[in-house]
Amino acid sequence: MVPFQIKHRVLPISLVRREQRRSVAVDGSPRITRCRLEQDRCASRLSNAREVPPGSPKTVYVLLGKPTLPYTPGSDVAGVIEGVGEHVTAFKKGDRVFTIGTISGGYADYAVAAANKVFPLSDKLDFKQGAAVAIPYFTAYRALFQKGHAKAGESVLVHGASGGVGIATCQIARACGLKVLGTAGTEEGMNIVLRNGAHQVFNHREANYIDKIKEYTKMEGVDIIIEMLPNINLAADLQLLSCGGRVMVVGCRGPIEINPRDTMTKESSIIGVSLFLATEAGTFSF
Repeated sequence: MVPFQIKHRVLPISLVRREQRRSVAVDGSPRITRCRLEQDRCASRLSNAREVPPGSPKTVYVLLGKPTLPYTPGSDVAGVIEGVGEHVTAFKKGDRVFTIGTISGGYADYAVAAANKVFPLSDKLDFKQGAAVAIPYFTAYRALFQKGHAKAGESVLVHGASGGVGIATCQIARACGLKVLGTAGTEEGMNIVLRNGAHQVFNHREANYIDKIKEYTKMEGVDIIIEMLPNINLAADLQLLSCGGRVMVVGCRGPIEINPRDTMTKESSIIGVSLFLATEAGTFSF
């Protein structure tokens, strides 16, 4: 199995200090833990990871679930391979890579990752950017194309488009020829959305922003909605869809009551998206 040595990390100071490899208790207090470094036929030895993004939703969900301690959070990391397991052929020592998951946790001086969760990192990206690629961009691609079957010329509305998955969705959708609409809650967020591919952006804090979207689409609706908060937006989403439209649920923080008849009138669909149900031949192969 394989270590990442993390340098120049971008981490909450309460979680990780630079001098020692640590795991994190549920309350955020650090605990020193040891990491055995063993080779394994299904693992890559990874080291010298330069960046780890702050807590992802997955990490937050795990911590809220009170994991067995000691526990080291963090799944998305980027760095240089230190060594590989006996049967790993796709990578070699010195390769620049990023991961979509680790065995040992990413908030540490070293990390271990299975070879099928490791991907080459383009020379055009630095390690900070590489550590932010996996979950946001793979989720966006899966939601748009593998589950949403998006096509060039269709329209997509991205709720919460200034977040990680939102930005990734805007960039990918625009590059693939979709008409991209986004929402954000601040002027800064709206500008970020426009800079990352959206044709039009709306402030979801405004009471009449739904009406503005309807007006912009000339009451024809949008083909796809990427939804981060269906517990708030789903009922309104069904009103915004075009005939045959799809709401792609990529996050949720609670229940909501909807009228199923709204799906009947347009033969629309509500589709859940989970990156971690993807097969290697699916999301992990573009």
